[in-house]
Amino acid sequence: MDPRRKRLVCGASAALAMLHVAHAGRAGATVTAVPVARDGNAAPGGNGSFGSYTSYGEPCVNDASQVAFTALLSGTSGGAADNDVLVRGEGAGTVTLMARQGEPIPDGPGLFGALHFVVRQYAMNDSGRIAIVAPLTGTAGGTTDNSALYSAVFPGLWWKHVRRGDIAPFTTSPFNGIFPPQINDQPPAAVAFLASLGTSSIPGVYYIHR
Repeated sequence: MDPRRKRLVCGASAALAMLHVAHAGRAGATVTAVPVARDGNAAPGGNGSFGSYTSYGEPCVNDASQVAFTALLSGTSGGAADNDVLVRGEGAGTVTLMARQGEPIPDGPGLFGALHFVVRQYAMNDSGRIAIVAPLTGTAGGTTDNSALYSAVFPGLWWKHVRRGDIAPFTTSPFNGIFPPQINDQPPAAVAFLASLGTSSIPGVYYIHR
C-alpha cells in the first residue's frame, strides 16, 4: 500500500475511534409516547370503539401537544349512520369528541355526514380550534348545500365560515367545492381555503377573518 494512503486510512480510523469515545459517556435520547387511541379502546362518550390501522384519518398536531384526527368506529348504536367521528387528543392523553356523524349542524336543518376521510380535510391551530370541511346530510337544498366549512374549539360550539350555495364575495356565483382549510393562531382565528364557484372548474382562493 502507498504509505501516504496508509497514513490517510489510519488517520480516518483514529478519528472514528475518538468520535466513539467522545459519545460513549452520553445518555441515549428518550422519547415519551402518549397513547391517544388504539384498536379496541372505547370511543369518547362510550358509543363504539376505535378500530384498526385503516380506520384512522391523517392526524394534525399543534404546539400545545394536541392532535386532531377522524376515525371510523366499530360497534356503534347507529352503525353506518353514526360511526364517523372527529376527535382531539389532549396533551394528557384524554380524547375529546368534537363532532360525530348524525349530529345536528349549527346552521341546520341538516346533520354531519361521514367525517372519516382518506385525505385530511381539517386543520388545527395552537388554541385547539379545528377547522373542517364537513359533508352534510338531510339539508334543505340537497346537493346544492351539503358541504360546509366550520370551526370549533369546544365540542358543539361550531362556527360556520362558508357553505356550499353561499354567494362568494365580489361575485354572483355560489360556492361549490370547498377544499381543505388552513387556520392561524390569532384571536379570532383567520381561515383560508380554496373553492370552486358555480359549475366552473376554475377555483378561487378565499380568506376569512373572524
